Amino acid sequence: MDRSSQSQNRRKKAEDQANRFLDRFGLVLHAEFLDDSPPPWCGSDDVRAAIHGDHYRIFVMDKGETRQLEYDFWNSCRSKEEDYRPSNYEILAGLSIDSRTELGFLEDDVEAAIRDHQNNISIFFTAEELAKLQEIR
Repeated sequence: MDRSSQSQNRRKKAEDQANRFLDRFGLVLHAEFLDDSPPPWCGSDDVRAAIHGDHYRIFVMDKGETRQLEYDFWNSCRSKEEDYRPSNYEILAGLSIDSRTELGFLEDDVEAAIRDHQNNISIFFTAEELAKLQEIR
């Protein structure tokens, strides 16, 4: 199997894992394109602003529409260049990241925003959902 086939196979397995999670817990994801602006932690003249993808508003809802989580999401530069929308796997894998251990030191205002976001995640998802969400990486 060549590298391209292996990569496609890994992506398919990851997407299947995300879809099984969504089906098991009766959840739906929606990514709404907003613009190509950089994240707020990058200044407009900052070099880092040029390395981000498109800006989306993510909606995570249960099928009964009794719970909803909304947040901003930026995909990668490569995804932006290829006009590729975020996959269910990318969205869920991003939710499973513990920023304090995986993103390292951050400025206080960014750290506070991430803490608020993680608090919203822990309010939205049940304990069982959170445990299974951690398996998506």
